[in-house]
Amino acid sequence: MAKKEVEFKGTLEQKQLVTYLEDLIKSIKAGTVVVQHGAEHVALSPQDAMELEVEAKQKEDKEKLSIKLSWRKTVAAAEAPETFKISAEAPKVEEPPADAEPQA
Repeated sequence: MAKKEVEFKGTLEQKQLVTYLEDLIKSIKAGTVVVQHGAEHVALSPQDAMELEVEAKQKEDKEKLSIKLSWRKTVAAAEAPETFKISAEAPKVEEPPADAEPQA
């Protein structure tokens, strides 16, 4: 099978980006993800076991969130670690009690 690839880079309004992400979720749940740009398209078949890579970066004037999904057609699923989370809320950091002695 020949390699097929479709790539898109561009600036979108947040509402349009959310629509694309929601369409991606629906497509993964349906078992087929078709990515099309112009006349080019790639049809993918997501599996039950998928590899997820998430990278978040923050610089002074730029922020970046990269999400990468990949899979092979014969890999068993593993449990997601309980320490990994994506949400709209920053974690609550526990402060040591004011009367606690500093540790050396």
